[in-house]
Amino acid sequence: MMRHALALAAVLAAASPAAAQQPTRAATHVPAVVSYGKWLLVGGAIGFNLAALRQHRLADDSFSELAEICTAADHARCDTGPDGSYLDPGAEAIYQRTLQADRRARVWLFAGETALLGSAAMFVWELSRPHGRDPDIPFTPRVGMSGGRTTLGLEIPF
Repeated sequence: MMRHALALAAVLAAASPAAAQQPTRAATHVPAVVSYGKWLLVGGAIGFNLAALRQHRLADDSFSELAEICTAADHARCDTGPDGSYLDPGAEAIYQRTLQADRRARVWLFAGETALLGSAAMFVWELSRPHGRDPDIPFTPRVGMSGGRTTLGLEIPF
């Protein structure tokens, strides 16, 4: 019985081509636009989000200034007209500055998110391309299981 199992294993091993004989997938060329563009977009996303953070802080500072005016003893500066604008021109100017900084922060944030999505798309596109064997690596490591033991080995073409 053991002889038959060994004979069957030998026939199966001989029938299937060795890993070195199997055709390798050809590596596809990744355009330089993708290779370098993804990193450019990551940098742009970081820069855009930092600009959004700066504008958001400016909006917060302006709104805090407006809140200080409204909590002061003179509440008349915070009265609003029928259209919702502040009657005091100074308070209205601070409020408009807050709105402008908020709008700019929203634009920078949208640009940062768009750049990040573009970068992620390029990373996924590049990683999904088939990769062939790298000719600069002289050997291929092998890890396997044999009888409950882990085996390690190297395949060195020559």
